[in-house]
Amino acid sequence: MAVTINRYNKWVEYFGDNSVDLDNDQFFHMLMNATHVFTATHTIRTDVSANQIAAGNGYVQAVGGLTGKELGTPTWVESSGTVTFDAVDTTWTASGGSIGPADDCVLFDDTSSTPVDALAYSIDFGGSETAGDGTDFKITWNGSGIFTVS
Repeated sequence: MAVTINRYNKWVEYFGDNSVDLDNDQFFHMLMNATHVFTATHTIRTDVSANQIAAGNGYVQAVGGLTGKELGTPTWVESSGTVTFDAVDTTWTASGGSIGPADDCVLFDDTSSTPVDALAYSIDFGGSETAGDGTDFKITWNGSGIFTVS
């Protein structure tokens, strides 16, 4: 299955006009069910939240207010004029049942004040993924970073 990463249209504007602060804001993930369809014109978490998978078995829904799974240790690194945004891989451990199925993961800025909960990226897994009881649901970020600016 091919993984596809899509950027929400307004993300570049939010990044450029300092609506989001990639150094200090906190970013969270939402695992999405099969009814989620990436729409580039969506702008905030509530545009997509109805398609988040149910909470339970080690998965806590990201509902704003700094709840859910935070993007761990985000960093900015510059090399030869290219800046890379990266973070540690994300893991939920299934306990008491399975996590999923999930078809996508949406990354959003949970500390932006205007717009509230700005959408950044949607990662389409290329199919449904499930972590069985006692196993990990893991998002392994690309070794070259989550995104680059050059």
